[in-house]
Amino acid sequence: MPAIHRILHLAPFNTSGVPITFVRAERRLGFDSRLITLARDPRGYEEDVCLELPFLDFIGVRWAKKIFSNPARLQVNNHRRETRAKPPAWQPHSHPEKWLVQFREWWWTPRIQKTLREIDFWNFDLYQLEGGLEFYRDGRLVQELQRRGKQIICLYTGSDLRTRGIVPPIDDCANLRLTLEFDHLDLYPALTHIFFPFEFERFHMRI
Repeated sequence: MPAIHRILHLAPFNTSGVPITFVRAERRLGFDSRLITLARDPRGYEEDVCLELPFLDFIGVRWAKKIFSNPARLQVNNHRRETRAKPPAWQPHSHPEKWLVQFREWWWTPRIQKTLREIDFWNFDLYQLEGGLEFYRDGRLVQELQRRGKQIICLYTGSDLRTRGIVPPIDDCANLRLTLEFDHLDLYPALTHIFFPFEFERFHMRI
C-alpha cells in the first residue's frame, strides 16, 4: 500500500465534533488532514471546509421527507433496530424522493466542483467517508477514487446505519468499513469496531 500523507474526511455535518476530532488527532501525528462538511452543525462545532449547501435541514426538506420518504427512516434515535436485511441499505422510497435527491445534487454541483478544485480533491491518499456518504448518492466520486487506486474508509457513527443503512454504490468501494457503535456489528458483520476519538487535554483532572 502506498504511503499515506494526505487524509480527507467527508461528512454531512461535523456531528458532535467527532469528524474534526479525528482530523486534529491526525494532524498531531503529522498527517495533512482536512474535513469537508456539507453544512454546519447547528451546535456550532469547529469547521474546516464547509460548503454551506442548501436543502439539507430546513422546513421544506422536512415536509418533503414526511410525504415522499420511508416513514421508518424519519425516526432517528439510538435504539437498536431489528431488520431482515443485513446490512440495511438505502434506496429511494419513491420516484419523487429519487427526483428530489437528483435535483438537490444537481443544484449543489457547481459549489462542489469549485471546492474540489480549491482543495485539490483528487490528490489525497486516504478518504474517510463519515456516515458512509460522499456528495452524491450514486457514488460517482468515490467510484472514480477507486479507479484511481485511492484508499477509502466508510465510518458509521450511529443512526446513519440504524436508520438509513449503507448506500451500496458508495459502501462497495470501501477498502475498510469501521463503526463507533457496538450494535452496528450485528447489523453489518463486515464492520470493524473502533473507539470514539477522545481528547484528554480538554478536561482537567480533579485530585
